[in-house]
Amino acid sequence: GSLIGKFVSGNPGNSGLGFDDGDTCIDKQFTEGYWSMVTANSLASSNYNLELTANGFTSHTITSVTRLMTRTVGGDWGSDGTHVAAVGNTVYRDGITTLSAEYGLGDPSDLRASISPDPAETCEGVGLILNGNPTGGTGSNSHNWSDVGAGSLNLTNIVNPTFTNGSAGTYDLTYEVTDGTGCKDSDDITVTVNALPTALATPSQDTICHSNETYIVLTSDIPGSSFVIEVLYSGSVGGSSTVLDGDTIAQTLTNVTNTYDSVIYKVIPYGPGATNCEGITDTVVIWVEPTPVVVATPLKDTICNGDATGILLTTPTTSTNGLEFNYTSAASDGTIGGNGSG
Repeated sequence: GSLIGKFVSGNPGNSGLGFDDGDTCIDKQFTEGYWSMVTANSLASSNYNLELTANGFTSHTITSVTRLMTRTVGGDWGSDGTHVAAVGNTVYRDGITTLSAEYGLGDPSDLRASISPDPAETCEGVGLILNGNPTGGTGSNSHNWSDVGAGSLNLTNIVNPTFTNGSAGTYDLTYEVTDGTGCKDSDDITVTVNALPTALATPSQDTICHSNETYIVLTSDIPGSSFVIEVLYSGSVGGSSTVLDGDTIAQTLTNVTNTYDSVIYKVIPYGPGATNCEGITDTVVIWVEPTPVVVATPLKDTICNGDATGILLTTPTTSTNGLEFNYTSAASDGTIGGNGSG
């Protein structure tokens, strides 16, 4: 038998492109031309190796992954046989089964997926925007997110969905992009959801005197948490601030009025790590008592021997628990009796 071979100059077309050859997807043809081999006189073969030299092929760069494609005469491009790495401008294919056939050079897809951010962390209930970052490829892309974490996405068919989950843990995700020829690429990621800390202020309520210092210890159910305080109310109390002494509210508070008043602190916990999750707050109420003032009426008096004093004790001061008076007395000399304390 005989074999008639020729080189045909010109673009061989892209029909059938977007096919997989092993783990490589071929989505572009070299446009300089193609080869044709037609059998005659009963020549037949179902297993042959082919070596072709492609001088002057510049529409793409010939590399070790450039494919020698095969198609039946007028058919779609595809893979037949086993790829052998090109050397220079010479391409190889072993174990081809189709003859008569046409042969062209195919360029691998440069479609790539790369999820960001990576690593991916967020807080319970806080949305995190992900991006598949597809590059390369041919034509328009379609997108698909899958695996356990896909249920936490607002959409699974867009390039940049938002991940939101209210439960701490780790969630796996796979992003796959498909280009206009059907070539695909994918990337995997694990999203870590960190728990929200809960603040605990001890004691949550206290009463101190004018010019005394608070001592409120701040803790959280998540070790390593930090705290920020806000003063929600301070009224007539002075000395309050948003400055912490480590993990303690230790502030000297003053009340120069005649009425008790309070400072209300809001304690905001932030979890450890890069996400610094803002957690569940606690509230502290500190009552500050004024310095009591006593008014004796009359302030000075004269009575006869054996008469009772009539001194009225009053106060303009209002306290959280009311006031009582204690007094002591001392005679100006030893000749007066009946005086005492009460």
